[in-house]
Amino acid sequence: LTEFAETIAKGPESFRRESPVQELCAVIDIIDASPKTVIAAINGAALGGGLELALACHYRVAQRSATVGFPEVQLGILPGCEGTQRIVRVAPLELVLPMLLSGVPVQVGRAIAGSIVDAIVKEDVIEEAARLALMRPPSRISQRLVPRASRFKALGGALELALNQAVNSFKGTIAPYAIINCLRAACEGMSFRD
Repeated sequence: LTEFAETIAKGPESFRRESPVQELCAVIDIIDASPKTVIAAINGAALGGGLELALACHYRVAQRSATVGFPEVQLGILPGCEGTQRIVRVAPLELVLPMLLSGVPVQVGRAIAGSIVDAIVKEDVIEEAARLALMRPPSRISQRLVPRASRFKALGGALELALNQAVNSFKGTIAPYAIINCLRAACEGMSFRD
């Protein structure tokens, strides 16, 4: 959060000139493009930028006690490193919307059911990640389409309904609107980079 405090202290014009998460976004793009399989080993809470970093990896393994989430909306901001674009390409909209619009973390059991996490590890999360990296080729979320069921739900009004509920919870902030606009762009078929 210190990077946001520094940017805010510089004034509103600083947001137009520089992103407080620009370096993290660059790292995420490098991980995503890796020709070698990259596995995220989650042994605790992967929240905000931590989950965005994990979603840049080709696969994710987690200990049973792990949680994942995007708490940014509670701060009045949205995930700044492609999180809205990655999560909707792996998880169903009915899991994505509450994660992004409530900011409440999800237990790993729900995360694996929603395809956010690929495996729950009983033993050493690092060893399992290394084993998996040797067995699977890269699978980039950035190259996936939003699942058809999520696209149909978005067309059917799921985004507007979720936005109405979120606006009541976070009065006076624009974050829910921005998050829905990002999800809408993905669900309407815009490419990952657009």
